[in-house]
Amino acid sequence: MKRYLTYDACNGEFNSHDTIDEAREYLKECFFCETYHPDTADCQIFELKEVVKVEVTDKKSNYEYENEDDNPFGADGEVWPYGSDVEEIWDVSFVDVKEGEK
Repeated sequence: MKRYLTYDACNGEFNSHDTIDEAREYLKECFFCETYHPDTADCQIFELKEVVKVEVTDKKSNYEYENEDDNPFGADGEVWPYGSDVEEIWDVSFVDVKEGEK
C-alpha cells in the first residue's frame, strides 16, 4: 500500500508513493523544470495514517422487487427498502494504514 502522498502545487497534482525517499525524489524532479514556478513552496508530502474501507452490506439485486408498485398483489418476495436511485448500501470505516497492510 502506498504510504505517502505528494502534492505538486506547480501542476496541481497528487501522486502516491511507497517511500518518503520516492516522494522527495518525485517533487525534486518537479522543482527542476526550466523556469521558476511561484507555487513551488506550496508543494507538500503527506504520510497517510488512515484509509477508507468500504464494505457493501446490501444490494438492490438481492431483492425481488425494486418498490411496492412492482408487487401490487403482495406476492412473496422482498421489496428493496431504499429509494430507487440507491443501488447499494455501504458500511464505511477508517482503518489505520498499518492495519490495512495485513
